[in-house]
Amino acid sequence: MTRPDSNRWERVGRDLAAQESGRRRADVEEEFHSLERALREGDDIDADDVEDARHALNALRRLLEDQLAPLAGVEPWGSSPPSMPYGAAREHYHGVDCDASKSAAPGDD
Repeated sequence: MTRPDSNRWERVGRDLAAQESGRRRADVEEEFHSLERALREGDDIDADDVEDARHALNALRRLLEDQLAPLAGVEPWGSSPPSMPYGAAREHYHGVDCDASKSAAPGDD
C-alpha cells in the first residue's frame, strides 16, 4: 500500500529532477549557441569559451549518469566526468606539478 506522503515526496523529487534537467539543458544550449554564433560570425573562440562549454556539458552528463540513469533503472555508461580536470586535482591534492593545458582524459572540465 502506498502512503500519501510517499506520493508527495515522489512528486517533489520528480519536480526537482525536472527543474535541474531544464536548467542544465539551458546551460548547454546557451554555451554552445555562443560558440556557434562566434564561429558563424568569424570571431575567434578561446580557451575560456571551450572551458565554459565543457563545464555545462559535463554538469548535464553528471546529472544524467549520477541521478537520472539510476532513477530509470538504467546502467550508467560510465563514471561521470570529474568536477575539475584530473591535472588540477592531482596538483591540488598531491602536490604534483602538472601542465594544466594537457588534459588527462577526454571531457575534463
